[in-house]
Amino acid sequence: MITIIDMMFTYSTVLIVASLGCLINQRVGLLNIGIEGLFTLAAFTTYYTLYITKNLILSILFSIVITITINLLFAFLVIELRLNHIVTGMAITFIGIGISYTLGSILIGKPLPISTIEYSIIIDGFKIRISHILTIILAICLWYIIFKTKFGYYIRAIGEDPYVADLMGIPIKRIRYITTIIEAILVSLSATYFIIYVMGYWTDGVTMGWGWLAIILAMFSLWNPIYVILGSYLIAGISLLRFVLPVIGIKQFSTHLTYAIPYIVTIIVLAIISRIEMIKKRLGIPKSLAKTYSREEKGGEYV
Repeated sequence: MITIIDMMFTYSTVLIVASLGCLINQRVGLLNIGIEGLFTLAAFTTYYTLYITKNLILSILFSIVITITINLLFAFLVIELRLNHIVTGMAITFIGIGISYTLGSILIGKPLPISTIEYSIIIDGFKIRISHILTIILAICLWYIIFKTKFGYYIRAIGEDPYVADLMGIPIKRIRYITTIIEAILVSLSATYFIIYVMGYWTDGVTMGWGWLAIILAMFSLWNPIYVILGSYLIAGISLLRFVLPVIGIKQFSTHLTYAIPYIVTIIVLAIISRIEMIKKRLGIPKSLAKTYSREEKGGEYV
């Protein structure tokens, strides 16, 4: 059970960091469902650069640069050209996965060329990873930025109504590009941690939909960084049911079903939230999410 709890902290670290990136971009109205492609591409870039250079810092930096470049492409298409968020996001997903699986074939069976030892703190027999502590601090800092700072006010104003934010003189495009870069950095760091400390090898399908989980968790957590922490524990715990059930004596449960449960639970909750109008109004869901905006549109409307 101690090993399973340690795995839960490891899984939740990946989910929290990636979801925080999705959250801050969704807060300004940009719904990027291409996170799975970005996540896969970042994981591949990290692993490939490690295999070639054996330098972790260089691998992280190169992965961040590639992820920012692709994510800025998404931002340009939906902000400047006003293309549909969903269609553009799917294109980013196909690009990221396509490049990763095509070039990543040479990495299959190649072990990591560096040690995967991670610093931890032992408390009453439980190993708490330093990375997880830093992740919690990151979530708290992002909560403070969003809800207690001027920049956070701008983010929330743009997500609520970009037309009104524009009238107030808030630089919508600049802030959206900034949040796009932040999203890319966090997704890249999450993917790097995932490929090194969770998997430790490369194969086709290695990311197993973790990018999709990050998108869902940002919504599932009601766009609140503190709730992301709690939601990540829930999803990570559910993801580990395949290990927990045999420990408590349940051995007849389908392993394939345990892989699907995190997605099933989050989809059910999202469906309930989206159907109850009173809940939607009180939860502060960004009204401009996935809608294009242009100052030139008649009456300032966005669709």
